[in-house]
Amino acid sequence: MTTVPSPRTVVENRFAAVRRHDVEAIVALYANDAVETSPAFCTERSGPEGVRRTYTELFQAFPDITDDVTSIVVEGERVAVQFTARSKKPDGSYAFE
Repeated sequence: MTTVPSPRTVVENRFAAVRRHDVEAIVALYANDAVETSPAFCTERSGPEGVRRTYTELFQAFPDITDDVTSIVVEGERVAVQFTARSKKPDGSYAFE
């Protein structure tokens, strides 16, 4: 019998994988029919290849990106996360926060 992780566990594992920059661990957390949307790219990205592309590009563009989760709210199968993502420029100043 396969145990299905809780939605909270899936989200926590995703943020842990992002902090490790582990693209394949991130991809493994998404459903095959997952669809990502973001103002950072023009069209939706779908499935494992879309997820892989998103995080590969993110880690290449911001090799020191990190995040700090400040709160998680779970309601049934829905999870909302408040977090701060950070990356620095070569001079040490923040590229974004």
